[in-house]
Formats: sequence, C-alpha cells, structure tokens
Amino acid sequence: SHLITFVLFSLQYASFGNSVKNLILTNHYERPFQPNIGSNVRRLLFESLDNITATSIESEIRQTILNYEPRVNLSKLN
Repeated sequence: SHLITFVLFSLQYASFGNSVKNLILTNHYERPFQPNIGSNVRRLLFESLDNITATSIESEIRQTILNYEPRVNLSKLN
C-alpha cells in the first residue's frame, strides 16, 4: 500500500518535471495551432551570459511555468 502510494507520488512529480522541461524547451510557434505555448529560452542560451541575459532566461522560465503549468506552485527560481 505504501509502496504503491510512493510510486504514484513519484510518477506524478516526474510528469510535472517532464511537462515543465517540454514547455521550456519548446519554441514559440513550434506547435501547430498553439503558437503561444513554449518559451524563447533556446534563443537566449547562446547569448553571452551577463545579468541581463540571466534575468531574461529566468523571466522566460517563470512566465512559461506560470502560464502553462498550473500544477506547479512556483515560489522561487534559482
């Protein structure tokens, strides 16, 4: 009983992680008929890393999670 609960709990959190990863790695306009889903993180990954780029990446990730993954309670992003 406890093992089944643990496995279901683990699978639930694994699906959250996969969902968030897929959202962040999906570019805008990549999904047909859903052009707004995703983020522009990939475009920022090859910019020179400074405070502006780091803030932009954090903002993209935060907005993507807040807009498209209601199961995640985002309190702090490190």
